[in-house]
Order: sequence, then C-alpha cells, then structure tokens
Amino acid sequence: GEEAALADFIFFVDAGQLEGPASDLKVEDFWYLAPLDAAKAKLGN
Repeated sequence: GEEAALADFIFFVDAGQLEGPASDLKVEDFWYLAPLDAAKAKLGN
C-alpha cells in the first residue's frame, strides 16, 4: 500500500534512481492504488 510505496521512494532516492527528497514524491504519480483500496474495503480493512 501507500506505506510500502513511501519506503520504496526512500530506497530509490538513496540508490540514485529517483531525484529529490523522497518526502516530495507523490505515491499516486507512480502507482495506481484503486484496486488495492477496493480490495481492502471489500475485506473490511
């Protein structure tokens, strides 16, 4: 989910694959989370 994506940003910035502070990157610019959110809602999470 979003927490994992934020951790990915830190990794990729540290590895030099993405530019800028990880905190400035937006999850929705890189991942489409609607299916995950829908599945979680259906399961009651």
